Amino acid sequence: MNPGIISQAEAETSTDQDDEEKLYCPVCQMYRPPRSHHCKTCGVCVAFKDHHCKYLNNCIGARNYRSFMIFLFSSSTNFFLLAFTSVYMLLSVKNTILSILTLIVISTSSLLFVSIVKQIIPQISFLFHNMTWVESTKLKMQYSQLINKNVPSKYDTGSLYENLKQRLGSNPLLWVFPIPNTTKISSFPINPNYIPWNEFDLGTEASNSNSNRRARNRFLY
Repeated sequence: MNPGIISQAEAETSTDQDDEEKLYCPVCQMYRPPRSHHCKTCGVCVAFKDHHCKYLNNCIGARNYRSFMIFLFSSSTNFFLLAFTSVYMLLSVKNTILSILTLIVISTSSLLFVSIVKQIIPQISFLFHNMTWVESTKLKMQYSQLINKNVPSKYDTGSLYENLKQRLGSNPLLWVFPIPNTTKISSFPINPNYIPWNEFDLGTEASNSNSNRRARNRFLY
């Protein structure tokens, strides 16, 4: 599913954003909408990019994020039910080979369930605070030197409903259906409580050097 690849025709041409330098993609050579990022793996700019999923071999962005979340919830539920019913079956079978196979099913489904839940937990937080995985990683990198790390999300509207609308689409009735999100958002209100990282006082905390510089290079575009 198309994650929201930005074509030249759809590229944002205005430069009246707060940081126009980061809105220009030197690879695609075009200005792109706010909160979009270039994917080095796919070689394209993706609107509202959350991350590149190596398991699905696809970017997760504006158009397929809702489908991705439905996939996570449905998959975790299926693996949980598979493990639960397999445990019940294990208690009733007498055949040794069948018992071993059932144990393998229980172990595999339990491992997959835990792995998916570990993906769901941060995504729920991102949904509630109107943040993407890319933005969260960038935020942690930028504020890693700060003594006070309780930093609000830049695009958190303060309303859970409005945050969900930006991530899942404007029509709540479609949130449970794995169909492309066609809602296009051209501007994003800035959280009034947001403070840019370079306006914080670093205090006496030591700088985190090489790892931060490497991380920063990942987000130049």
